[in-house]
Amino acid sequence: MGGSNLAASTLGAPYHRGSAAILAGYPDGGPANLVRVRHRPRRTLILVMTESKSDSLPRRDAAGRVVALPDLLGVVGAGLVIGLVVLLLFDGVFTLIGDGRLGQSNGWLAVILPAWLFAEDFRAWAGGSARFVAAAVATGVGVASGLLAAGIAADLPPTAGGGIGAAVFALVYAAVWFHGVRWLDGR
Repeated sequence: MGGSNLAASTLGAPYHRGSAAILAGYPDGGPANLVRVRHRPRRTLILVMTESKSDSLPRRDAAGRVVALPDLLGVVGAGLVIGLVVLLLFDGVFTLIGDGRLGQSNGWLAVILPAWLFAEDFRAWAGGSARFVAAAVATGVGVASGLLAAGIAADLPPTAGGGIGAAVFALVYAAVWFHGVRWLDGR
């Protein structure tokens, strides 16, 4: 008796997760998402859809929370660079059409992509007040640090000075948020 006959006789019309998963080579029950592709009187083809491991950054746990500080800092840094490049492109276009000078746009706009990442991680820490306290402290420390850095770079054009302030804010916020929310959640 071939494997396809065994599949047809074992599964029947409504699939049972356990028997189909064992048949497919998953003795522990396997994935819950089994799909029946076609049925013939003596043969049934089973397709098992599994989740593939994503190599995207930042790595996240099952709840969607960022799991490693280097991942968070790396993605924040990439977001800052992308934000500054897009800001400089817009600034250059406006300079070419005669509506301003290069370097006069606000560099703080570079923080848009990192702020989006912070909002997603905040959402992933649903439940409890730890995320609110950690976000408030991280925002205070990050804004103070960013404003101090932008003040030190006041002699630079607004795009550069604001970009430095945005970078300091985002990196400080990421470090304080990452450690703070975990410490507060563990209390």
